[in-house]
Amino acid sequence: MALFAARAVAYRLRDRDYELGQLLDRFLGGIRGGTCGAGLALGLALAPLLCCHPDDVARTSAGAFAIGFSFAMLISFLSGAAWDMAGKVDAALIPIVLGTLPISILAPTQEGSDGFRHRIANPGFEDSTGSY
Repeated sequence: MALFAARAVAYRLRDRDYELGQLLDRFLGGIRGGTCGAGLALGLALAPLLCCHPDDVARTSAGAFAIGFSFAMLISFLSGAAWDMAGKVDAALIPIVLGTLPISILAPTQEGSDGFRHRIANPGFEDSTGSY
């Protein structure tokens, strides 16, 4: 939310001092790009932590990225359709907000895998199969 507020300030500044507004806008774009890159790295790093068996990592990663990219394409399509139907760019935000609701509601209710808890509690421990 702070990035959205700073973005609004950048647009207001652009009317008064064009160069300062542009500089702030580019800086905020860099921060947004860095946070998206960090999110991608976390997405890649979480699968090995959440899986109980090493053979499940590839399937879990593939499933997560397939769902994530499919959802991104669907939201892009729906946002464009909402914009076309309403005729205002603000309408494109409605599918984005609606798409975050299921994630925001369901994420706190999910329990982590036992393998993840076990590895955190006992680092370096391996069972008889050679896996965690």
